[in-house]
Amino acid sequence: MSDTIWFIIIGILFAALGVLFIWLGWQIRKKRKINLIISYHCDKVREENKPAYCSLAGIGVFLMGIGFAFSGITGFPGRWRRRSYDAAYIVRI
Repeated sequence: MSDTIWFIIIGILFAALGVLFIWLGWQIRKKRKINLIISYHCDKVREENKPAYCSLAGIGVFLMGIGFAFSGITGFPGRWRRRSYDAAYIVRI
């Protein structure tokens, strides 16, 4: 397949992953579903701290989702043909 099609596929996958993370962050923050986080945290967080913990963890997951969605949306409509020296040039700056 051509590079253009791969950029589109990867962009769609990143956008879908972003939507998934946004949904998970909303579930953790608003619906207080602490079981969506690792089970260790369900056992170790005290009952009075669970609302604050869910709020902060939900915001973090939500922000990761926004980052994934943003990179998926802005990544594939950009430059289709990337030159091999672009990455090296960015690192030098």
